[in-house]
Amino acid sequence: SGPAATAAAGGDCGGGGGGAELRLAPGASCVVRAECTFPAVRVSDVYMDGVAKHVVWDALGIAELNAELAAQVSDVELRLDEMENAGTLTPEAARCALRPYTLDFGARAAGSAPVTLCLELCACTGLPAVWELGGADAHAGMELENWVEPGRPRDDDEKLRDFIV
Repeated sequence: SGPAATAAAGGDCGGGGGGAELRLAPGASCVVRAECTFPAVRVSDVYMDGVAKHVVWDALGIAELNAELAAQVSDVELRLDEMENAGTLTPEAARCALRPYTLDFGARAAGSAPVTLCLELCACTGLPAVWELGGADAHAGMELENWVEPGRPRDDDEKLRDFIV
């Protein structure tokens, strides 16, 4: 192992004199180009009780969400992935590094009947992937509670939509 060496013609590589000259052989090199695909998802359909599909699509900003989901993975996202793999990623670090994307589900009066909202997600690459989506059902036995941080100023609209599980 190590660089290859060649002896000059007529030389002696045994170290017995004779004026052998050692030269490094030219290094082999090649250009490598690679392309990769990441698993991706997009919203393909929406449904909400009593509301036209195009109204829900526009109100939730699904076109903008799909554009964000289709965007190239950024350097920041790759660094966050490295942090997650190293076990050093915190929710605060992720929240500070990424631009938030808000889905406004609207506000309803306390005690009003629940409204069903369905989002159909579609894996848009040929890669097998497992997606884990969390929600109120993911935390069985816990109730949603309206939450307002006392130290942070917020407008009434934001307070209506802030919940903690």
